[in-house]
Amino acid sequence: MHRNVLGRPQGRYGREEAEARVALFEGNGQDGYEAFGYLEGRSPERFLVGDALSIADLAVVSNLVVIHYLGHRIDGRRYPKLAAYFQKRAASSALSSVLDGEKPFVDGVAGLKREF
Repeated sequence: MHRNVLGRPQGRYGREEAEARVALFEGNGQDGYEAFGYLEGRSPERFLVGDALSIADLAVVSNLVVIHYLGHRIDGRRYPKLAAYFQKRAASSALSSVLDGEKPFVDGVAGLKREF
């Protein structure tokens, strides 16, 4: 879903390098957003595979949560199905309780964005 370089805290880099890494992610359809396009094409409405939550959903949503914490958002105009899928999963009772449990950690790390 994303490369490890995106998951490192931005505090480890100078401003210029951090901005270059964000530009790499947001760049002309490459890297992270390429995965968004692929997932949009899967047309996720409820679950990625079958009629129930599966390891596929957990793997994808966990990466989307990390990307979200890093300040990147799924553009609902460009990826409407993926954005709706992520919001449904984040609002589900199973995931919302996990996200609530992570709140103290996320709030304690400078630069992470908690708002969903």
